[in-house]
Amino acid sequence: MSIAAAAPEDSSAPAPIVDPFADVHKSLARPIEAGPVASKVVTFKVPVFRRPPKGRWCAINPDPKYQVRVGFLVFEKEEIFLLSPQIAEECQAEDVYREAILYTGVLRPNCAPFLLHVTSPKPGQKDNDYWTSLRAAADAGMKEWIRVVCDQDAGCYNYESAHISKWPVRWPEVPFGELIRRAFQTPGRYIDSMDHAVIKELHGES
Repeated sequence: MSIAAAAPEDSSAPAPIVDPFADVHKSLARPIEAGPVASKVVTFKVPVFRRPPKGRWCAINPDPKYQVRVGFLVFEKEEIFLLSPQIAEECQAEDVYREAILYTGVLRPNCAPFLLHVTSPKPGQKDNDYWTSLRAAADAGMKEWIRVVCDQDAGCYNYESAHISKWPVRWPEVPFGELIRRAFQTPGRYIDSMDHAVIKELHGES
C-alpha cells in the first residue's frame, strides 16, 4: 500500500454551474423506481459525501458525463441542498453557499454508488489545500482504488493506493441525472425556487 499527498491541481477558469436535471428529468415529482445497477435490478438510495467514508476503498467514475459543477447550500451535520443555476446565482452571497464538482463513485466491497461533492472556490475566493488535495485524490480515484486520509497537521487530504489493483469496478447502469435525483429528490434537497422552505429560513422569512 502506498500513500501519496494529493498535489494541487492546475488552476483554470471554473466551468459554469449547470442544471444537472435539465436534460434528464423535467420534474422531481415522480417517485423513485427500481432500476438496473450492474447486473441486478434493485432500488437504492445514493448518499452524498463531502469526503469518502473513513477506511473505505473507493473508485471515481472518469467519464465526464458523470461529473458536474453545481451550487450548494451546505449546513452542519451533512445537511446539503442542491441548487438550480438560477437559485445558485441568487445565493452566492450567503455564508453557507458553496460551489463544487459533483463526482460519481463506488465503494468496496459491493460497488455501492455514492456522490462526492468537492468544493471549488467561489468567484473572488481563494482555493485551499483541502479542496485542491481532495480534487487531486478524486482524479487518482479515476485510475485506481483509493482510500482518502485526512491529514489535519498538514491541512490537506492524502490518499492510499490499494495493493490489489484488479478489484472489479461495476458502475451503476443508470444515467447520472438519475443518481442525482435519487440523492436529492427527498426530503426537498433540490432547491429550484426562492419559495423553498430552506431559502425562507435562511432569509428569516419563516
